[in-house]
Amino acid sequence: MDLRVHLEAGADTGNLLPFSHAMAAWRSTAEVWRDPELAARLRTPFSGIGEVIARPTAAHL
Repeated sequence: MDLRVHLEAGADTGNLLPFSHAMAAWRSTAEVWRDPELAARLRTPFSGIGEVIARPTAAHL
């Protein structure tokens, strides 16, 4: 869905949360593509090997 559709739906319903989420996702994508080095790194295969982190608990949500 594009941002305009989310914004129009939010104006009709009073719920702008979907628009806000779409805007945040769009901004994150734009930031990655703006940095050629980061974009190139993200296009390479990812091994999936990294630091093991603990599963979040309900207290962290």
